[in-house]
Amino acid sequence: WFAHLPIPEGIGQGDPVLRERGATVYARLCAACHGSRGEGNVALQAPQLCRQHAGYLSRRLAEIAANQRGDASPAMVPIAAALTAMDRDAIASWLAATPCKEAAK
Repeated sequence: WFAHLPIPEGIGQGDPVLRERGATVYARLCAACHGSRGEGNVALQAPQLCRQHAGYLSRRLAEIAANQRGDASPAMVPIAAALTAMDRDAIASWLAATPCKEAAK
């Protein structure tokens, strides 16, 4: 229900250049598991990422890259570790501004 509510103008929009970079990096490294718009994939146990708070996503990617938390898929560690801080922020910015669609089954 919440995912379908309109987003107030300017909320979660961020820098358009950063979002564009995030869309490109996300499509290359993340979409195969998390879906084209971050909707998640139940079969792969890949969580929904779209419309999450950018700060949260960026922090989680940094934690996964540093292998600081054991709750992420082990496959995520090398992917997150290969990202620059700017790429993590860019992906997070794009996901925060991206409307969700139904998750893959």
